[in-house]
Amino acid sequence: MRTTKIIVNPKYRHLEPFIQSLPKSFDHTGELIYNGRNQIRLYEFDQMKVAVKRYKIPIWVSRIDYSFFRPSKARRAYEYALRLDQMGFDTATPIAYIEIRNNGIFERGFFASEMIDAQVFRNSNEESPDEFRQLIREFAAYTSRLHEKGVLHLDFSPGNILYRKENDHFRFFLIDINRMRFDISDPKLLMRNFERISPDTELVRHFATEYASVSGKDVDQTVDTAVRMANSFFHKKQRKNRWKKLFK
Repeated sequence: MRTTKIIVNPKYRHLEPFIQSLPKSFDHTGELIYNGRNQIRLYEFDQMKVAVKRYKIPIWVSRIDYSFFRPSKARRAYEYALRLDQMGFDTATPIAYIEIRNNGIFERGFFASEMIDAQVFRNSNEESPDEFRQLIREFAAYTSRLHEKGVLHLDFSPGNILYRKENDHFRFFLIDINRMRFDISDPKLLMRNFERISPDTELVRHFATEYASVSGKDVDQTVDTAVRMANSFFHKKQRKNRWKKLFK
């Protein structure tokens, strides 16, 4: 027997009929804006854009895990977004999440949120040199504030960080947040956020220097650790990609 659990943010009760229809209508409604491991479709309601992510059906072990031991990705994305908002950090405003089970076993999840009108940090090199320096400086301060609050985004990569300029300053948004940890106090663990920033060593040095300055940390030690972690991560990534190509 298939069952559906739907949780809707009270602010968006007017969208409840749309949310309820998603399990059956998702494949043939909205605009498909991402088609990879997961799918994302875009919808518009009264000048508000809504992004809906349908997660890939997980492997059997993960289905058991999400059924009995820990929240699904959809639920985590929704609950973590609410928590980040309470802490004063921006993310896509959560609208709802859906969990579908088959005979009590988790099968698939959906997460709906407001679409963010912002740039992807991955494309930040398109800024002018002066604005890019300001962007890195303010992003380093933002990262330091995350760490002060004990927030660790385990996929802190340029594709999951958005930004836009408001009143001569940059505002940052975290997305793809189902892999997060809170209440982290271990500085070594928090340094994992330097792993995925960039394969460009000079950019990592620049970012780590700004981070150390605003955080009151030793600059040389912070830079050395950040560069080492980034180089290790991207070296492993390149090696993994070579193996994938070999087997293909």
